[in-house]
Amino acid sequence: KVIAGGTFNTVGAANQANLARFNPDGSRDTTFNPTIVGSVYAIALQRDGKIVIGGSITQVNGFLVTKLARLNPDGTKDHIFDASPNGGDVQEILLQTDGKFLIRGTFSTVNNQSRPLLARIMDNGQSLDTGFSPTFSNAMPSVTSITGMLLQQDGKVLVGGNFNNVSGIPKQNIVRLNAEGAVDTAFTATASHAVTAFAE
Repeated sequence: KVIAGGTFNTVGAANQANLARFNPDGSRDTTFNPTIVGSVYAIALQRDGKIVIGGSITQVNGFLVTKLARLNPDGTKDHIFDASPNGGDVQEILLQTDGKFLIRGTFSTVNNQSRPLLARIMDNGQSLDTGFSPTFSNAMPSVTSITGMLLQQDGKVLVGGNFNNVSGIPKQNIVRLNAEGAVDTAFTATASHAVTAFAE
């Protein structure tokens, strides 16, 4: 089956907003009908079938959330999960093999701790990984952004965007982070303008 998110409000002839699941033939999975308030920009499927969604989301099935939520496979809200990015939207989610996951977007804090643009959430879905805290800056702060990520098999993370400094080290729009979040200084690529996508 396929899960799709976005800004829609109907699926076929049915009223269903922002998140839907489709059967292999493309028909709507009528057993999956969560009520999502806010656009869904990112989806990640856990090995246990739970679904992590991010975006401008403010409610799931009538419960308040802040930009990020996790659903059980049947579409009900996972109430254990309560990570809360704030100050902007979540635009991408990458699941790690250890159950932790990376989020990027336009947010400035996570769980009331400063984490502009990029953060890592622990596998419990509640705690911020406080050891992972790279910072991104630009000569023009108003345009600093992260617009793409790639999680490599060794746990390192490629990050692209509009920045010229990462954690105090000059890096022009592309950087590779070690698994713990420090800049991998052996990776020396640069780009003249924003990097938005990766493939490996």
